[in-house]
Amino acid sequence: MIVTGLFLAEKATVIDGKLHVWGGVLDYWTVGADRIAEFALVILVQAEPGDTDWTIGLELRSPNGVAIDLPSASCPDAEAGENRFACPTFTAQFPDDGRHVFIATTTSRSGESTAAVGVEIRSAPQ
Repeated sequence: MIVTGLFLAEKATVIDGKLHVWGGVLDYWTVGADRIAEFALVILVQAEPGDTDWTIGLELRSPNGVAIDLPSASCPDAEAGENRFACPTFTAQFPDDGRHVFIATTTSRSGESTAAVGVEIRSAPQ
């Protein structure tokens, strides 16, 4: 399985086996005093012949480079076609402003595939 795309959205879900996205391709997110943000990480993947592991490893890197492991994601409907996706929703507290980077990784017979997307976390004006 190869990661072919990755983006952040306000909301994403699966309806009738299809990906539905609202407010997609975010560059920044403004957090309030609680510093909490909730958004969907949309991961687009391409299946390869013989794929059996639909797990997608996820990691978040803070502006100071600290790696935070996230729960892995999985593609729904393992019997689907070549083009697949996952859209886990995350609720997290971001203690620092700055660019945070989400990294998605898959491993298959052809090797490792990785994609990254950044989001600028900003404090709401006081």
